[in-house]
Amino acid sequence: MRASISTLVLAAAAGLSPALAQSADDGGAYDPSAYRDAYFTSDRPAMPQGKVTPEPQNDPLADLPRLPAPEAAPEAPTRIAAAQSYRSPQSRAARQSEDRQVGVMAGQQVPAGTPYYTSPLRRQRTAGSVLGGRIEARVGYDMVEIANPAPAEDLKSEGVLYGISGGYDRRFGNMFIGGFASVDFSEASEMSTVSDSFDNGAGTVTETLIEMESGMDRDIEVGVRGGFTTDRFRVYALAALTNAVRTAKTTTTETVTDATDPDNPETTVNGPTEAPEARFFDDGWRVGGGAEVSLTRGLYIKAEYRYSQYDEDYTRHQAVTGVGLRF
Repeated sequence: MRASISTLVLAAAAGLSPALAQSADDGGAYDPSAYRDAYFTSDRPAMPQGKVTPEPQNDPLADLPRLPAPEAAPEAPTRIAAAQSYRSPQSRAARQSEDRQVGVMAGQQVPAGTPYYTSPLRRQRTAGSVLGGRIEARVGYDMVEIANPAPAEDLKSEGVLYGISGGYDRRFGNMFIGGFASVDFSEASEMSTVSDSFDNGAGTVTETLIEMESGMDRDIEVGVRGGFTTDRFRVYALAALTNAVRTAKTTTTETVTDATDPDNPETTVNGPTEAPEARFFDDGWRVGGGAEVSLTRGLYIKAEYRYSQYDEDYTRHQAVTGVGLRF
């Protein structure tokens, strides 16, 4: 009985006839087509056709004036259309052409055909325009002036300067700043002589000749530099602390003339005698300026002038040129 009631309820909900439901409950064979036909032929209220208009209601706001409907905004390009335009061959070629026209940024050229998204120029624009590290070799002219107290002569030595340098630069817009360290060697040297004569009054004369060769050896500097930069050119000023090694080597020759017997004077030569080489370590400061030009993606050349002072009587002038590689 419980199964019959549940069957009748479900049949009534589906719109089936009680007779069809009762036959199924009495153990009749299950016929899906019978259920389908009974569902579509059963008496059910007809669904409204067309647009249904709701019954008018008493709306207190119905008599208020209505604002005009806003005009439709012009249709903006879709995201897909914008992306397709940005990725089009024409747009990509225009961006690559812009890179090539700009040229070199921080010493790196953009060769033709470089993909836009892998262009070093683009990467540097988005990464703060880092110039990066560098290493260089250089050669130039070195002049050292040492003012000695009278009666000694002033020393002025000249020679070739050569060395290596390394540093790191960082770009900020059209300006840059960086640090560096260098080791140079100089061939600047000067030969000077000092002579003295002594007469003992008894006919013996002693003449002393001192030859002194002074020169420059190793020079170490650590400093900073900064200035104006474009994509290919840099103009800068520098300041550094320097430690230089100065050498001095003396040779002494003594000549003794014994003229006590005017008819048979005797001359004795002692020397030359070389003294051990003396090395002097001088600390000082250095200022200067220079210019750089980038040739290829990492290769650059430079020219630089430097003035150094170790004390008020000891100065140095250097003019160097160099070639370097930026990485």
